[in-house]
Amino acid sequence: MTKEDPALEFSKFAEKLQKEMDEAEEKHRDKEPSQIIVYKFNENYGKYLRNKK
Repeated sequence: MTKEDPALEFSKFAEKLQKEMDEAEEKHRDKEPSQIIVYKFNENYGKYLRNKK
């Protein structure tokens, strides 16, 4: 029985993660996915340039 416990915990964790991803997707549904990717890229690239100095 102890061998199945980690798998059970992981499946619960995976369900929770999937639920959070679905909720986040609903929040950004009005934006195009490409816009979100470009926004994230610009944000990360800006951090990169600031840290590069």
